[in-house]
Amino acid sequence: MIREPYIEKAGSESVWLPLPASLFLPFPAEIEWNTIKFRKKDEFHVTLLHVKNASIAANVPTEEILTFFDLFIEKHPIEFLSTVDDFRYMQENERKTIVVRCDVSNLDLLFTELNEKFNINVPKQPPHVTIYSLPDKPAIHILSEAIMESLERVSAQELERAFSNMHT
Repeated sequence: MIREPYIEKAGSESVWLPLPASLFLPFPAEIEWNTIKFRKKDEFHVTLLHVKNASIAANVPTEEILTFFDLFIEKHPIEFLSTVDDFRYMQENERKTIVVRCDVSNLDLLFTELNEKFNINVPKQPPHVTIYSLPDKPAIHILSEAIMESLERVSAQELERAFSNMHT
């Protein structure tokens, strides 16, 4: 239902912008931080919209949110611009991840128009990429800038060195 290059996650839970794995080649396959051993993911993306949450807030079927998104990106494509030197640690129950913030185009406008069209107040999702997680554990949704800002910053020489070798 969503045009390429965007991907609709199964069950209409969210919409992703996939990123090439080559972008994250400078990062080591594994990293230990605060005695936790993380493994680099095989797939990288920016979650643009948590469709399920928007659907619940607007009290409309997920298909209506997906149609809105598809029409929006036809006029205002959302593109990856760059990563930001800001790594954060997120934990939810047994799931643990390290993310890097990034910049994408038109995300503010997407949420402004979404909230206006459906008369809701869904916060803009902070653009980020999950680089590391625990083996066999899924990533974690970060649904607002307030949540992102509350997360612990991750500082590690391996991450800083890899970041400086990225070609974004």
